[in-house]
Amino acid sequence: SARSAGKRFEFAYTTSNLNEILKDDVTDAVVITTRHNDHALHVQNALKAGKHVFVEKPLALTEEDLSAVYKTWKKNPKTLLVGFNRRFSPQVKALLKKLPKDAPRQVLIRVNAGMLPKGNWQTDPNIGGGRLLGEVCHFTDLAYALAGSTPTKLYATQAKGQDNYSISIDFIDGSTAQIFYTSDGSTSFSKERIEVFSGGGVGVIDNFTKAFWQQGISKQNLGRTNILMGQDKGHKAEMETFINACKLGEMPIPADELFLSSLLPILAQKSIKSGEPIIIKG
Repeated sequence: SARSAGKRFEFAYTTSNLNEILKDDVTDAVVITTRHNDHALHVQNALKAGKHVFVEKPLALTEEDLSAVYKTWKKNPKTLLVGFNRRFSPQVKALLKKLPKDAPRQVLIRVNAGMLPKGNWQTDPNIGGGRLLGEVCHFTDLAYALAGSTPTKLYATQAKGQDNYSISIDFIDGSTAQIFYTSDGSTSFSKERIEVFSGGGVGVIDNFTKAFWQQGISKQNLGRTNILMGQDKGHKAEMETFINACKLGEMPIPADELFLSSLLPILAQKSIKSGEPIIIKG
């Protein structure tokens, strides 16, 4: 839980249950990191108690729960942020600055996720929701952020195996995104690679360790992570952004974008079941 102290904003780590925290008049914000099936209910309770909320992804496992959270937020419009950390990474921010503002973008995201052990709670549809809702949501959100436009249509397929998905998203300005997520590869190979093509240039983020923008023969480095420091997928920047937004009473990600982004993996699940593309109505 986060507590205000004068003009400062401090975090207090507690083992108290959420109900005790919500009754605490000193607490300004809560961070929810429970298992996925509890997120929607805890977020609603926290918002109703007048708290700012950071919740790990996903925000909800069903369209009905997501709608309920949205309605609760509309009545209690506090700062709300979901743990979509990749859009806050320094390399993604640097790439966004390079992308042309007036040209559509073609986004390609490849994720070599590896397999989860049998019995892992994330694979339980009633608790973890499966990796499509529990982790692929990172990449549907990242695609949304990189496209810089509103999604209008989504089509998803699932191949044989534990978690093998292909998702295509169309955007209102003519941009497109393709997400390829597999559990069948070797974990010794890099996990994530992002490529964005636009206006005669291409931006690449290679496993959040190095990134560049190339246009013609000119190639500009967009940041390389010190190998001793590991990857920077934006966790620290996201939390700093959340704290600052709480102080100002703002939304770090515009509300319409946050909720629509949270809907995309649910629509992907629906598309896989129906075998049909989904028209996104917002």
